[in-house]
Amino acid sequence: RDCALYHHQRHSFKPAEEAADEIKMKLKVSEATTIAKLAEFRKHTQTILNYETYVTTSPDQLKAAITNFFGILLRKLNERKTSLLCEVDTQFNSFSKQVWAEKSSVEMTACGLEASLNFAKQVMESSEKIEIAVLGAKAFSQMKMINKKSWNVDNLKTIIPVCFLENDIVTKSVKTTSVSPVESIQRIGCLKDYGED
Repeated sequence: RDCALYHHQRHSFKPAEEAADEIKMKLKVSEATTIAKLAEFRKHTQTILNYETYVTTSPDQLKAAITNFFGILLRKLNERKTSLLCEVDTQFNSFSKQVWAEKSSVEMTACGLEASLNFAKQVMESSEKIEIAVLGAKAFSQMKMINKKSWNVDNLKTIIPVCFLENDIVTKSVKTTSVSPVESIQRIGCLKDYGED
């Protein structure tokens, strides 16, 4: 009769009360397994929520950290750039003063040599023997003294080490094209801490 109510047909059957008790026992056993499985999947859900939180919040945190890092890096690079530019100005102002002093010394010696030559020439062109005797000794003494003067290009090598590599000196100019800007800065010591390895 119960089977007819629930449209069950063509199977062995028991009285409904007996069948209900068996099914109730099976459901109780299955319930414990299902409760354990539910707890397991709730843990999985929490794990996934943790990952979801990570993947949704981490990009912003990482972007903020990267932006902050590069902000600091750019600030430090700008500070170093300013420092290097000041070092170049300071060192080259010093180099310039020393070069002008060397130039002045060389030009004064050249003028002295020229004046000495002109004086000696005037004395030699004189037809007066007494004048030649008196002024000639003076001209000779001047020439002897001025001819002791010397100048060495090595004086500039200590002043401007950037410009002087082997074979960099050309007759009337200093060739610096073979030196890269970084090499130039390293040679004057401006990139001590930032030199290329």
